[in-house]
Amino acid sequence: MQFRNQSSEPANIIVAAPSSVGRFFREIGTPVAPDAQLPGPPSAKVIQHFLETSERYGYWNATPEENARIGIFLGPPV
Repeated sequence: MQFRNQSSEPANIIVAAPSSVGRFFREIGTPVAPDAQLPGPPSAKVIQHFLETSERYGYWNATPEENARIGIFLGPPV
């Protein structure tokens, strides 16, 4: 499933999900104070934790090629 806002106006979305999704985000997330500087790119350790946690929860992570097939491009254009 994917969502895109193709307008120049802000969009809101309400998502209903099982409580396991909330537990997943609490487990992988890093709290940031509202006035804090945004963190930089994640370390290899943080990425590994995300991938291991995703697998434990049964979540699938697409490859760059799979993302590109549906129009999702991560990182600088090639």
